[in-house]
Amino acid sequence: MKIIDLSIPIESDLPSDPEIQIPRIQYCNHKDTAEQMAGFFQGCTVDDLPEGNTATGGSVYRGSVLPTMYKKLIENSLDILYDKLQESKDKQLVVGVSNYLMLAVYKMFRQMYEASPKNISGMFRVGSARWNSSADAAMHMAEGDLAATLTGEDGTKDSLEPATLALSTDQLARDYPRHATSLMNLIKNSEEVIRKHNA
Repeated sequence: MKIIDLSIPIESDLPSDPEIQIPRIQYCNHKDTAEQMAGFFQGCTVDDLPEGNTATGGSVYRGSVLPTMYKKLIENSLDILYDKLQESKDKQLVVGVSNYLMLAVYKMFRQMYEASPKNISGMFRVGSARWNSSADAAMHMAEGDLAATLTGEDGTKDSLEPATLALSTDQLARDYPRHATSLMNLIKNSEEVIRKHNA
C-alpha cells in the first residue's frame, strides 16, 4: 500500500480553501502578549513569565492567542457553575441559569453576525428592529426568576439549602484545583470592567 501525503504547511492568505476559510496568521512575540498571559494566572506578573521577549514562531494563529485563553477561562468557570447546579438538584435553577447564558451568547453572536451586511437575516426569527431590546428584557426576566428561585420568593418551595451554595475560595481551590484559578480570574476581570464603568 502506498500512502501519499497531501498536506501542506499553513501560510497566511494561502488560497487553498474557500475565502471564508483561508488562514490568516499574525505572528506575535511573548512581549506583545505578556500582559494578556499574566492576567489569566492569579498572582502572576509579567516578570514571572519565562523568556518574555522570545518569539512565538508559528504557535500563534488567527491573530492572537487571546480568544483561546478567554474561551478556556470561561469554560473552566462554567464547569464549576454547572457542577454546583448539579448538586442543587433543582431543574428550575438549571433551566434559568442556562437560559440566561444562552441569551448572552445569542446577543454576542447576533451582534457579530449583523455587523456584516453580506450575512442573510433568515437565520433569525426575531426581527432586526427589536431583537436586542427583546433579548435584554428576557435576560432581566431570567435574572428575576433566578433570584426568586434562589430565595424561595415565588412561593413554590423553600429557598435552596445554604450548604449547596457554599462557595468559599478555600473550598473552590480544594474541590476544583484545575478550574478555581480560572474562576478567580474571571471574577477579577469582570469586576475590573465594572469598576471601570463606575469610575
